[in-house]
Amino acid sequence: MSLKPFEIEVIKHLVPAQYLETILSTDNKIKVKSTGHGYFLDFKHPKLSESRIVYSEPLVAGKFEDLELGFVIFVENSEFTLECHGYDKPIPANIRDCEVKINLA
Repeated sequence: MSLKPFEIEVIKHLVPAQYLETILSTDNKIKVKSTGHGYFLDFKHPKLSESRIVYSEPLVAGKFEDLELGFVIFVENSEFTLECHGYDKPIPANIRDCEVKINLA
């Protein structure tokens, strides 16, 4: 499993430049877990921080049809997690295969 183009765009907006190569070049196993209102995408990488870091600014928004999406990135214990969540409607299980438009709010 690999990162989708819209996920890469989100990561590029939220993560500081010095960490992008490590994150975007991962060949580690990516896991995706549905939450019912979105999903968590995660993988481990030994070069990632052990300490908890949250990347949520600038506010990155996604749109698919009439769905509004939000994104937050967490790094902790050498694990990267991208959270994709909906605001007022559940996200379809196949959202990663959809054409999601990304913009800065």
